[in-house]
Amino acid sequence: MKWIKLSEIINEIAKQKVELVMSLQTKSDYRAALLRRGDLLVIYLNMAYNKSDNEIIESIAHELAHLKAERHTNKFYEEYERLKNEIKQKMEV
Repeated sequence: MKWIKLSEIINEIAKQKVELVMSLQTKSDYRAALLRRGDLLVIYLNMAYNKSDNEIIESIAHELAHLKAERHTNKFYEEYERLKNEIKQKMEV
């Protein structure tokens, strides 16, 4: 994964600072989680579940989609697909 490029892309998409935090120590069933800390967004990635570039992009797109729709509605899934495709295109995956 090209982490710096990915970070630049998600900061551009979110139009604010996004910090990625990765851990193997998470004992959660969650692949990722999004937290807001003031103006900063923090996406936690559980690397036990995010092993491929595609899985990482899907998890990040999922969390960013929650900025438009809190719940898993049709609007959420439309935004998720749009974000996933945009990130993949910009990452050239």
